[in-house]
Amino acid sequence: MQRIIFYGYNQKVVGGVQNLIVNISNELASASKEVIIFANEESYVFQKTDKLSPYIKLINTSKTPIKDWEKYISSEDILIITNFTSNLLPFQKVNPFVFFWSVLPMVFDKANDLIVLNLKNKTRKLIDLLCKNNSLAFMDRSCLEAVQNDFKVNISPVRFIPIPVVNIKFDRQGLKNKCNTNFSYIGRSDVVWKIYPVLRILEDLSNIKFSAPIDFTIITNNKVPFEIEINKINLKNINIHYKLNLSGVDLDYYLFNNISLSFAMGTSALESAKLGIPTVLVNPSMKRINNFYSYNWIFNTIDYSLGQFIEKKTGTDNGLSMSKIINDFINNYKKLSNACIEYVISNHNIKFSTNIFENFSLLSSLKLNDFCLFVTRQTRFFQLARELFKSLK
Repeated sequence: MQRIIFYGYNQKVVGGVQNLIVNISNELASASKEVIIFANEESYVFQKTDKLSPYIKLINTSKTPIKDWEKYISSEDILIITNFTSNLLPFQKVNPFVFFWSVLPMVFDKANDLIVLNLKNKTRKLIDLLCKNNSLAFMDRSCLEAVQNDFKVNISPVRFIPIPVVNIKFDRQGLKNKCNTNFSYIGRSDVVWKIYPVLRILEDLSNIKFSAPIDFTIITNNKVPFEIEINKINLKNINIHYKLNLSGVDLDYYLFNNISLSFAMGTSALESAKLGIPTVLVNPSMKRINNFYSYNWIFNTIDYSLGQFIEKKTGTDNGLSMSKIINDFINNYKKLSNACIEYVISNHNIKFSTNIFENFSLLSSLKLNDFCLFVTRQTRFFQLARELFKSLK
């Protein structure tokens, strides 16, 4: 029987991919399907899955020697890969099947990037190999379009596995029948592309006249990077607050009881939308955003896209202005609330997403060693050089 293997998710703080792994593992385990997770004991994924289910087998990579990793897997298992930076050499002797799930738009840029040289043709061959072996899926259309545009390839067949979220049932009578000015943004601060859009949001809100000051809460892991950037802009009629390290049920209850309008991208957008909080999608950016920036409600997105890098956008931007967003929010609160809940239930329900994930991953006929032939970062020389560089820091 094929088992799912997750490896390479050692971040200590909560993130979209980390939640994705935890949720899918738990859902598969609830159906008595075995999952193997290789993770550091201090990681978020380890902490959230430890003792969660007897069907989730945790391999503590901080205490288990690398040479012993191969003992826990077989050649019939499926290694789920979402990036090119994790060292896959420990698994090559067993040579399991692989399935690549693209959860970031620019992830393929790293496959054969040697700093001074990016072997794009080799990456094109890798993409072709993945497609021919039914071993590639995308989180959403923005990830798909980024790969197709950057590498000038046509992906076929196109497979989407939407982000799964655990739906929480709240008393609908408790849903706020009001649209006050308690707004929020949910997102980490360790990457600049999640900070720059917030500056644009705050400036756009600052230019709209409200009868009362806006209380804008940033829910993040570290407030300092936000404070540094926000101090550079002029805001009026906005009070900035911070909530640190909220996740899971704590995040659900805080949002439900305190927030009436949410701005977010990726998994974070689903966290508020699933509660019936009108949710506006945020587009990430690698640099400060000029005055033209458009928004959209989460339920108007196409092919599960929950934010697209501004630098990767093509075609006409048909988004909404901040004034239109606020006008809709004031006049159609209940309608927006219901539309957000319905969108999440229809497109990101945990059972729906996990079924798609399992069905697609089981189709893969690609072996790890064949995959690594087209990934320069997975050569022994590169990995040894990487470890040497780390030791010199």
